[in-house]
Amino acid sequence: MSMKRALLAVLVTASPLFAEDSAWFVSVPPLSVSPVPRAETHRLQEGGVVETDGFAQMTFSFGGEFKDAVPSTGRIGALLVPDDPKILHLLRSEGQIVFAVEVLYKVVPGQHAIFVSEQQTQRVAFPRYRVFFYNETGSTATVSLSVYRSRC
Repeated sequence: MSMKRALLAVLVTASPLFAEDSAWFVSVPPLSVSPVPRAETHRLQEGGVVETDGFAQMTFSFGGEFKDAVPSTGRIGALLVPDDPKILHLLRSEGQIVFAVEVLYKVVPGQHAIFVSEQQTQRVAFPRYRVFFYNETGSTATVSLSVYRSRC
């Protein structure tokens, strides 16, 4: 099994509902994300909530597989937006992305259907983050987000 396939298997193996996989690690179950621009915040695909209360930072990445065809350009990503009514109102009603952290994958010509984003680590500033996916490619993709939370 290739390294990318092994990492993707870890990323997309999850419980049926968005739930804690362990005290430190959580993952979003595989989710189909149709093309939708990042700027159309009222149409972003919701992916659940990541609880971060009591943690100092989170390291996250996402991966997936393009289902229709492998696109030649575009990007696909996940926004982790603070799960606060005022911030979510700004996102959905005003199109404003406030205090969000983001992970994305930029499509490169000649790539395979399976993709994995770079991981990143961010400090936690809110007790919960709501996950939203966007897809600025021409192909539907099945994606999953994984988050490792730490206290240091």
